[in-house]
Amino acid sequence: MSEVLRKRLISQEYISQFSEDADNISSAEAEEAGDIISSIIELQEEETSWITWLLEQDKLATASLQVLQGAESGLYLSLLTVFILCEILGGAVTLIPANIAVILAAPNLHTFSLYFNILLAQFYDEIVKILMKATVGRKRPECSEAANFPGVSNFSFPSGHSSRMGILGYLLITTQDRSVQYCVIVVLLALLVCSSRIMLGRHYVSDVVGGLSIGTVNGIVYSGWFWVVEENFQGIFLKITNFTEGFGL
Repeated sequence: MSEVLRKRLISQEYISQFSEDADNISSAEAEEAGDIISSIIELQEEETSWITWLLEQDKLATASLQVLQGAESGLYLSLLTVFILCEILGGAVTLIPANIAVILAAPNLHTFSLYFNILLAQFYDEIVKILMKATVGRKRPECSEAANFPGVSNFSFPSGHSSRMGILGYLLITTQDRSVQYCVIVVLLALLVCSSRIMLGRHYVSDVVGGLSIGTVNGIVYSGWFWVVEENFQGIFLKITNFTEGFGL
């Protein structure tokens, strides 16, 4: 039992005694209960100060990494172009249509079922992300222009791009026998997209770390509990194959 919880229980016991039989409570017991309640308040204030300190460190780290803000020439401008490209490639408006295109072009049932599951996993991750953003309600960094884009939320935690990289990276690496080179490329691309969220001033560091962690957990949950087995895609795979062949695709 933690010290805070122990003292809370003790103070509640004294408070209960006060309410039931105040006349039988000695002055020494009343003083002890008051000291315990005071210590609880101090511990709560200390906990709050630690949280405040962590949030301040998060803001400072984020500000120090936003080196591409206002870049106009030279290396910074080149890096700005690279990270904007990463932002576009890592967005849902790019990855979901690309995922659908791979499904339609799948040469066999195995590939079809794999990427259909990855598509469903992305939708699952989007739902979790939207719910968490609405629950936490943290605003984006002041310098962020992301909220000015159509369809983009002003809420910051967790980073949607980072969450998407977490679930896609996990599923692409763990659901198939992949070479080391393939895994390294996936990880590097995911890290580039995640880095773009900070460098471009779209998110705080904690938004990105949290998003990547949440996405990875979502990948573990989806692959463990919601993964649709290959045989269940047999019917829809044949229908889509016949449909695309009818157009000579």
